[in-house]
Amino acid sequence: PLGQEPLVLENIPFEIALEETYWDKLATYGSLLTMAKPQREIALEFCSPTGFRTRLKSPVSPDPAICISGYLRKWNAFAKIPLAEEPLVAFVQNHMVTSSISINPAVQRMGEYSEYGFVGRVEWKAEGGSPALLRQVNALVDFACYCGTGMKTAIGMGQTRRIDVDESKKGGQFQGSHF
Repeated sequence: PLGQEPLVLENIPFEIALEETYWDKLATYGSLLTMAKPQREIALEFCSPTGFRTRLKSPVSPDPAICISGYLRKWNAFAKIPLAEEPLVAFVQNHMVTSSISINPAVQRMGEYSEYGFVGRVEWKAEGGSPALLRQVNALVDFACYCGTGMKTAIGMGQTRRIDVDESKKGGQFQGSHF
Protein backbone atom coordinates (compact mmCIF):
# COMPACT_ATOMS: atom_id res chain seq x y z
CA PRO A 1 0.00 0.00 0.00
CA LEU A 2 1.19 3.49 -0.81
CA GLY A 3 2.65 5.38 2.10
CA GLN A 4 3.74 2.33 4.10
CA GLU A 5 7.07 1.66 2.40
CA PRO A 6 9.53 3.97 0.66
CA LEU A 7 8.93 4.27 -3.05
CA VAL A 8 12.08 4.00 -5.16
CA LEU A 9 12.06 4.89 -8.85
CA GLU A 10 15.32 4.60 -10.79
CA ASN A 11 17.27 4.50 -7.50
CA ILE A 12 15.65 7.72 -6.24
CA PRO A 13 13.65 7.33 -3.02
CA PHE A 14 10.32 9.14 -2.71
CA GLU A 15 8.01 9.64 0.24
CA ILE A 16 4.30 9.38 -0.42
CA ALA A 17 2.36 12.04 1.46
CA LEU A 18 -1.15 10.77 1.99
CA GLU A 19 -3.85 13.41 2.07
CA GLU A 20 -7.50 12.71 2.68
CA THR A 21 -9.75 14.29 0.10
CA TYR A 22 -13.30 13.90 -1.04
CA TRP A 23 -12.04 11.96 -4.04
CA ASP A 24 -10.44 9.03 -2.20
CA LYS A 25 -13.67 7.52 -0.87
CA LEU A 26 -14.54 3.91 -1.58
CA ALA A 27 -18.05 2.45 -1.66
CA THR A 28 -19.95 -0.46 -3.09
CA TYR A 29 -23.21 -0.14 -4.97
CA GLY A 30 -24.93 -1.84 -2.06
CA SER A 31 -23.47 0.56 0.49
CA LEU A 32 -24.51 3.56 -1.62
CA LEU A 33 -28.10 2.25 -1.59
CA THR A 34 -28.05 1.31 2.09
CA MET A 35 -26.57 4.61 3.26
CA ALA A 36 -28.77 6.85 1.06
CA LYS A 37 -31.17 9.08 2.93
CA PRO A 38 -34.37 10.50 1.44
CA GLN A 39 -32.98 14.05 1.35
CA ARG A 40 -35.18 16.46 -0.57
CA GLU A 41 -32.48 19.10 -1.04
CA ILE A 42 -29.42 18.06 -3.03
CA ALA A 43 -26.36 20.14 -3.92
CA LEU A 44 -23.64 19.20 -6.41
CA GLU A 45 -20.37 20.79 -7.42
CA PHE A 46 -19.04 20.27 -10.95
CA CYS A 47 -15.28 20.44 -10.42
CA SER A 48 -14.01 19.93 -13.96
CA PRO A 49 -15.59 21.07 -17.22
CA THR A 50 -18.92 19.30 -17.57
CA GLY A 51 -20.94 19.05 -20.75
CA PHE A 52 -23.59 16.93 -22.39
CA ARG A 53 -23.91 15.49 -25.87
CA THR A 54 -26.82 17.26 -27.46
CA ARG A 55 -28.04 18.47 -30.81
CA LEU A 56 -28.50 21.96 -29.35
CA LYS A 57 -25.87 24.56 -30.19
CA SER A 58 -26.02 26.22 -26.77
CA PRO A 59 -24.60 24.52 -23.67
CA VAL A 60 -27.00 22.47 -21.59
CA SER A 61 -27.25 23.24 -17.87
CA PRO A 62 -27.24 20.53 -15.18
CA ASP A 63 -30.94 19.69 -15.22
CA PRO A 64 -31.81 16.95 -12.68
CA ALA A 65 -33.48 14.76 -15.34
CA ILE A 66 -30.42 14.85 -17.62
CA CYS A 67 -27.88 14.25 -14.83
CA ILE A 68 -29.75 11.57 -12.90
CA SER A 69 -30.68 9.70 -16.09
CA GLY A 70 -26.96 9.57 -16.91
CA TYR A 71 -26.05 8.31 -13.43
CA LEU A 72 -28.80 5.68 -13.72
CA ARG A 73 -27.54 4.43 -17.12
CA LYS A 74 -24.01 4.06 -15.73
CA TRP A 75 -25.28 2.41 -12.52
CA ASN A 76 -27.33 -0.16 -14.44
CA ALA A 77 -24.44 -0.86 -16.82
CA PHE A 78 -22.12 -1.94 -13.99
CA ALA A 79 -24.04 -2.64 -10.77
CA LYS A 80 -25.28 -6.08 -9.86
CA ILE A 81 -28.17 -4.28 -8.15
CA PRO A 82 -30.07 -2.69 -11.06
CA LEU A 83 -32.51 0.14 -10.45
CA ALA A 84 -35.83 0.34 -12.32
CA GLU A 85 -35.46 3.05 -14.93
CA GLU A 86 -39.05 4.09 -15.66
CA PRO A 87 -40.20 4.93 -12.12
CA LEU A 88 -36.96 6.76 -11.29
CA VAL A 89 -36.96 8.87 -14.45
CA ALA A 90 -40.67 9.67 -13.98
CA PHE A 91 -40.00 10.64 -10.34
CA VAL A 92 -37.21 13.02 -11.35
CA GLN A 93 -39.21 14.56 -14.20
CA ASN A 94 -42.33 15.05 -12.07
CA HIS A 95 -40.89 15.94 -8.65
CA MET A 96 -37.43 17.49 -8.99
CA VAL A 97 -36.59 21.08 -9.85
CA THR A 98 -33.48 23.21 -9.94
CA SER A 99 -33.68 25.56 -6.96
CA SER A 100 -30.31 27.31 -7.40
CA ILE A 101 -27.57 27.33 -9.99
CA SER A 102 -24.19 29.01 -10.19
CA ILE A 103 -22.16 27.82 -13.17
CA ASN A 104 -19.50 29.35 -15.37
CA PRO A 105 -18.26 28.34 -18.81
CA ALA A 106 -15.16 26.15 -18.80
CA VAL A 107 -12.94 24.51 -21.40
CA GLN A 108 -11.22 21.12 -21.29
CA ARG A 109 -8.15 21.44 -23.51
CA MET A 110 -6.76 18.31 -25.12
CA GLY A 111 -3.85 19.44 -27.27
CA GLU A 112 -5.29 21.06 -30.37
CA TYR A 113 -8.80 19.92 -29.49
CA SER A 114 -11.10 21.47 -26.87
CA GLU A 115 -14.42 20.52 -25.30
CA TYR A 116 -16.67 23.19 -23.82
CA GLY A 117 -18.76 22.87 -20.71
CA PHE A 118 -19.25 24.48 -17.32
CA VAL A 119 -18.03 24.31 -13.72
CA GLY A 120 -19.92 25.41 -10.63
CA ARG A 121 -22.75 24.37 -8.39
CA VAL A 122 -26.38 23.37 -8.59
CA GLU A 123 -29.07 22.70 -6.02
CA TRP A 124 -32.06 20.51 -6.74
CA LYS A 125 -35.19 20.09 -4.67
CA ALA A 126 -37.64 17.20 -4.68
CA GLU A 127 -41.21 18.29 -4.18
CA GLY A 128 -43.35 15.36 -3.09
CA GLY A 129 -43.03 11.83 -4.36
CA SER A 130 -42.10 8.50 -2.87
CA PRO A 131 -39.42 8.39 -0.15
CA ALA A 132 -38.23 5.05 -1.57
CA LEU A 133 -37.57 6.61 -4.98
CA LEU A 134 -36.03 9.63 -3.30
CA ARG A 135 -33.54 7.33 -1.54
CA GLN A 136 -32.59 5.84 -4.91
CA VAL A 137 -32.12 9.33 -6.37
CA ASN A 138 -29.83 10.18 -3.45
CA ALA A 139 -27.85 6.98 -3.99
CA LEU A 140 -27.39 7.97 -7.65
CA VAL A 141 -26.28 11.48 -6.63
CA ASP A 142 -23.71 9.92 -4.28
CA PHE A 143 -22.63 7.69 -7.20
CA ALA A 144 -21.84 10.81 -9.27
CA CYS A 145 -18.39 11.17 -7.69
CA TYR A 146 -17.53 7.71 -9.05
CA CYS A 147 -19.13 7.88 -12.50
CA GLY A 148 -18.91 11.58 -13.33
CA THR A 149 -21.50 13.74 -15.04
CA GLY A 150 -22.09 14.11 -18.75
CA MET A 151 -19.67 13.36 -21.55
CA LYS A 152 -15.99 12.43 -21.72
CA THR A 153 -15.72 11.45 -18.06
CA ALA A 154 -12.96 8.97 -18.93
CA ILE A 155 -10.64 11.88 -19.77
CA GLY A 156 -11.47 13.90 -16.66
CA MET A 157 -14.51 15.89 -17.66
CA GLY A 158 -17.57 15.93 -15.43
CA GLN A 159 -15.85 15.37 -12.08
CA THR A 160 -18.71 15.84 -9.66
CA ARG A 161 -19.00 15.85 -5.90
CA ARG A 162 -21.96 16.13 -3.64
CA ILE A 163 -21.75 19.04 -1.25
CA ASP A 164 -23.71 19.95 1.82
CA VAL A 165 -26.65 22.19 0.93
CA ASP A 166 -25.61 24.62 3.69
CA GLU A 167 -22.07 24.79 2.22
CA SER A 168 -23.58 25.57 -1.16
CA LYS A 169 -25.75 28.36 0.27
CA LYS A 170 -22.81 29.91 2.11
CA GLY A 171 -20.77 29.83 -1.07
CA GLY A 172 -18.10 27.66 0.52
CA GLN A 173 -14.72 27.22 -1.07
CA PHE A 174 -15.05 26.03 -4.66
CA GLN A 175 -12.95 22.91 -5.21
CA GLY A 176 -12.87 23.07 -9.02
CA SER A 177 -9.85 22.17 -11.07
CA HIS A 178 -8.11 24.69 -13.27
CA PHE A 179 -7.65 23.80 -16.92
